[in-house]
Amino acid sequence: MLKSEFQFLGYTNSNYVFIDKTNKQIKFSKCRKDLIGEFKLDSIDNNGKWFNVSYFQVNEANSNNGFADRINIISDMQLLLIR
Repeated sequence: MLKSEFQFLGYTNSNYVFIDKTNKQIKFSKCRKDLIGEFKLDSIDNNGKWFNVSYFQVNEANSNNGFADRINIISDMQLLLIR
C-alpha cells in the first residue's frame, strides 16, 4: 500500500486525476464508491483541494503490445484541512 499527498484536479477520461507536490500527474482508474460520493470526486466541488491518499498499483497486461500497464486504485483518502 502506498500513501501520499495529492491535489485533486478532476475527473477526466474515466480517471481521477491528481498531482503531487512536484506537479507530477497521477491518474487513478478506480476508487471506492463511498469515497467518490463522500468527496464528490465526480463533480468540480473538490477540484484543487489536497488529500492524503492511500492507494495501490496493479499490473494489467495490455493485449495490444504485450507490455504491462500499471493501474492505480484508491483505497482510502482524507481531506487535508490545512495546505
